[in-house]
Amino acid sequence: MKRRLCLALLMLPFSLYGQVTFSGLDVSVHNQLLFQVSSEPAPKTLFLAQLADSTIQQLTLVPQSMALVENAQALYIHNAFGTMRLPLSAGIPQSIPAFPSFVKGSPISAGRLLEKAVSYDGQWVLFLEPVSYALCNLSLLEVRSGEKRVIAQNIEQYERLFPARWSPDSAQFVYSKGGKLYYYAVGSAILTALDEQYRVIGEGTISAIQWGQGGDFFYLTGSVLYRIPSNLLFARKLYADFLPLGTAIGTLPFDFNPDFDMFWIAPDYSSLVLFKSSTVFYYPLDTTVELPVSFPYLLVPSTCVDLSVLWSADSSLTVIASLLNKGELVLAAYRLNLDSDGGAAFISYGHIRGSHAALSPDGKQLLIAGESGALLYDYQTWTEIQTISSEPVLSALWVGAKACVIGGQEKIELVQMHEAGVARTLLCLASVEQYGFEESSSRIVALSGGTWFTTDGRSAWTALAQAAPGVAVLDSDAYRVFLERQAASPYLNVPMVRSLHSLNTVPLVSVPQYTAPRQSSDTRDTPSLITHGARVGNRDIALCFDLYEDAAGVAHVLDALRRFGWTATFFLNGEFIQRNPVFVQAIVNAGHETASLFFAPLDLSTTRYHITEDFIINGITRNEDEFYNLTGQDLRLLWHPPYYVHTQKISAAAAKAGYLTIGADIDPQEQGKGTVSALIDSLMEKVQPGSIIPIRLGVVPGKTEYLFNHITVLLDALKKAGYRVIPITTMLGSQ
Repeated sequence: MKRRLCLALLMLPFSLYGQVTFSGLDVSVHNQLLFQVSSEPAPKTLFLAQLADSTIQQLTLVPQSMALVENAQALYIHNAFGTMRLPLSAGIPQSIPAFPSFVKGSPISAGRLLEKAVSYDGQWVLFLEPVSYALCNLSLLEVRSGEKRVIAQNIEQYERLFPARWSPDSAQFVYSKGGKLYYYAVGSAILTALDEQYRVIGEGTISAIQWGQGGDFFYLTGSVLYRIPSNLLFARKLYADFLPLGTAIGTLPFDFNPDFDMFWIAPDYSSLVLFKSSTVFYYPLDTTVELPVSFPYLLVPSTCVDLSVLWSADSSLTVIASLLNKGELVLAAYRLNLDSDGGAAFISYGHIRGSHAALSPDGKQLLIAGESGALLYDYQTWTEIQTISSEPVLSALWVGAKACVIGGQEKIELVQMHEAGVARTLLCLASVEQYGFEESSSRIVALSGGTWFTTDGRSAWTALAQAAPGVAVLDSDAYRVFLERQAASPYLNVPMVRSLHSLNTVPLVSVPQYTAPRQSSDTRDTPSLITHGARVGNRDIALCFDLYEDAAGVAHVLDALRRFGWTATFFLNGEFIQRNPVFVQAIVNAGHETASLFFAPLDLSTTRYHITEDFIINGITRNEDEFYNLTGQDLRLLWHPPYYVHTQKISAAAAKAGYLTIGADIDPQEQGKGTVSALIDSLMEKVQPGSIIPIRLGVVPGKTEYLFNHITVLLDALKKAGYRVIPITTMLGSQ
């Protein structure tokens, strides 16, 4: 029988890295080089290189995300430098042959990190290998043997949810691809040999399925919820022609949209929670209940960008909402009270002092972590028990009911909780404040959190009472090192190694280069119509988000831009301003540029309206007044006609009102053609410095796929290609 590890994970919801900088070179008399590498916003990482053969050993480990493997004997820790193995008994980071890493010659990652899905027993790892900006292959690694196999090709890069989910017994998983769900059994020779077309479950994305703790599989399609025993799922793939999908155990009053909605199943399968249209609905799955009946629901703020559910074995339910508040992300908690005198209701617990939360395997304690550290709560009473860590925490992992791994900004620790107190074991340093070779012994010493540590580059860090690192030097009898600035590369600089015997100079690491942008002429339509910025100089582009009436996607886009640290231009129509004042204020509070999209969503090319100069000027100025009355601020003197309908007459009229008309050098109509993944890859082929890329937000009748639902994938592609998103006025050099 396979052992299921008792674990629960919390980590930063998003991991993003920027430009790479090398620093702090220090050469020993034994021709070893200590150096640090920063990939903002993560702490610097310390490395040791052997100058004779350029081999590199990683000494510190930023715990951006962690997973238990090898029957809870080791951790896989993932960050910009790759995925490394760390023994749970402590040690120095070790590279894993199946995964690329900086110490084995792979480039340091820029942009976001793609997550991995580790099976509950820690024996299997699902991961994505990019084949284009928007597509990946889904691969499976057996941890024990190191064997790797490709499960599915050309899967869409995910936006929020990893596109596969493991069963509790780790024997099978479900994955999504191209709007369909597929089944795969890791231990079945019959099923693994079947072609993908014979393993189809049905339509949907990964948000349409949940595994129950007992191993049953739940599938929500349309308004019907199906419960499928795992053995029936196995059999149905062999006899799909005549076996039913499963048992229908509930019907919702509306259809489930897997592109926007989410659902969760209670541990005892007795109820369901559904998140739809900023509302959390609670439904008992009791077929004896006669309708109509009133069930509790929760209206979350419209600026909610993500939702998670904590559901203990005794069915205590807490909803955690991630909310945008004045440009920052905060977490709010709501507990479902089924015994309230006024009827079942959600009760607000207020904001959480952290950025992520995880329930212990026994459901009794809650770990809340973030910039302020890690706190332990009693889950039932929602009262603080103790502080686990006071340093900023990047990730944390339960390894049992009374033990967890805390991945802090300074160190990674195993924390075991006893009645007498807390026992801590240092697993690895995450960052150091000072380091060097000790002058008397040449051993490596480093200062972290006010304590000195030492390692020989092979053994775990151990604490020292004191240390005396020597002054950093850049040469030995055989080598000299220095930093060389780089151009057109995600690396700002790179260490160069000069042999004093052979007199040759080589980079310590290979240097990745950005792909040269597509070349085109720097022409503009007219003085009053701008379709792009400068084609030379920095790789700056502008993203223009168009808001006509509906606000779908606004909160998600604002959150994505916040995580990337980029500022965009939002074109606001008068209808949107009147209907969505909360979102207009959220855009302003986030510091984005705001421009005009006329006072009504009218097609100015139609013959239904008499389009005069006064009509254009009045429409622009009316929208300007609507925005000022709401925000107390002025729109920038930029606009574009609704649906990018440009004529010389329209642009000339806007110019009389003092407005510059903005066009686009990438056709906005192409956003309605093909899949979103194909669109992103197409955009990346066409983008060049100065590009203006329009993206419409809001739901459009008859449309099923939206680019804004994949905005993180697009922003990540732009970052990896070396581009930066800035406001239009900044790109054009306006004040």
